[in-house]
Amino acid sequence: MKKLLLFLYLILPFFLLAQPDSSAILEDTIPKERVTAFQYLQQDSILHLHFKTHLKNLKKFEDKPKKHTAKLTLSNTGVEKKKWKVKLEQRGKLRRDICLYKPQRIKFSKKQLSKRGLVPRRNVKMVMRCQGGKSGDRLVLREYLVYRLYNILTDKSYQVQLIQATFEDSLKADKTFQTYGFLIEPTKEIGVKNWAAISESQGKTASDMGEKPYLLMSVFQYMVGNTDWNIEKAHNLKFLKAPADNLYTPIPYDFDFTGFVNAAYAEPNVALPIDDVTERLFMGAYQKEALLKETLQLFHDKKEKMKKLVLDFPYLSEKERKKSWAYLEEFFKKTEKLKHYRRLFPKKTFYQDMMELEKRKAN
Repeated sequence: MKKLLLFLYLILPFFLLAQPDSSAILEDTIPKERVTAFQYLQQDSILHLHFKTHLKNLKKFEDKPKKHTAKLTLSNTGVEKKKWKVKLEQRGKLRRDICLYKPQRIKFSKKQLSKRGLVPRRNVKMVMRCQGGKSGDRLVLREYLVYRLYNILTDKSYQVQLIQATFEDSLKADKTFQTYGFLIEPTKEIGVKNWAAISESQGKTASDMGEKPYLLMSVFQYMVGNTDWNIEKAHNLKFLKAPADNLYTPIPYDFDFTGFVNAAYAEPNVALPIDDVTERLFMGAYQKEALLKETLQLFHDKKEKMKKLVLDFPYLSEKERKKSWAYLEEFFKKTEKLKHYRRLFPKKTFYQDMMELEKRKAN
């Protein structure tokens, strides 16, 4: 019976695409008491993780990432203190190349997960500071906030869990380092919770996206100062498609190149008419004025929640919190009046210029 439930859980997003009415099916097939590793680790407060592993493996670049053994201890008020045998594996592209501490994937044992009553979906992505010191912590904490800001606007987004991770060297017990970071919800789980299939394939265009979710995502990228995304190349985007939908919902991720984070290594694409990532540039396609106005109103309706999130965030200094909010406040001031819309979001956008250029090259 357990194997049947697990099978249904894993194939459900794809099965639902063929179903006219999925609500009754969902009610009967997903065991509500079963949670995934990520859901088990989720809580309102910061989560403390303690890893015992060979620290050299966290810093040494691996062209073909290997799985390294680690002992993980969860120690927090919201999570029962337990020890896990896990594997750590380097992941990512640019950050794996340039960061002192490589981003990691925590790989749980399927057997161990099943034994503890969890869905045996074993991988959870972990983002740590890129470079050493407090400056590195500040950057990863700001990136965490970007994910949380998008959560305020839509449920169709990646959930993240704030962590403070301590790494103890398995060869030298007195050698440790500590970092802030966050865990990212597995992509498959976004599909399951939204009763939808996930696509990661390239070749899509703005016309393949639902108008409202596409514009929401595009304006959000503009708000946080992000030009490091591309629909056609599926760059830093996943695509969600529910059974009743003909169009996709884009789900953004990877925000270290945003102006809000303002990482030292982040630079805009040389083809863009901006010199710094803190300069905003709308990369979306043109949308109807009524829809643009409706979308911007949503942002302004959520402004106070966003403000509270940033200004009340206890893991950044007061100075950093005010600086971070000032960057977002600039967006809200610029979008307060309708007369500014077309200057910020022109009828012919940079996205459309790039598409026309690509077509001319192809011909």
